[in-house]
Amino acid sequence: MNDRVTATLTWQEIDGKYWKVLHNDALGSPAGAEVGIVRLMVAIWEIALHYQARYGSSIGDDGVLGPAFVTIVRGFRTMLNSECGRLDRGTLDAWAVRLLKECGEEG
Repeated sequence: MNDRVTATLTWQEIDGKYWKVLHNDALGSPAGAEVGIVRLMVAIWEIALHYQARYGSSIGDDGVLGPAFVTIVRGFRTMLNSECGRLDRGTLDAWAVRLLKECGEEG
């Protein structure tokens, strides 16, 4: 896993601004509905990083915590169906799918 949450977007102009700029602005300074999504994303990432640093393996390999982590990540994906403000849902969903694959799930 990388040591930070990152997102890669294509350049698509919407309302005079690029989605990448809007998305990155929301990650760095979330407002409104973005706050909960960004905080949840960061919490998921920190849990995975802490587990890997502590035990030297993916949290997905843990027989107890792995399934719980997968449930949380799937819940995060479901929450992307709600209001996400400037956040790009496709980018966040792809991030979550990568986490699920690292846990041995199909996504």
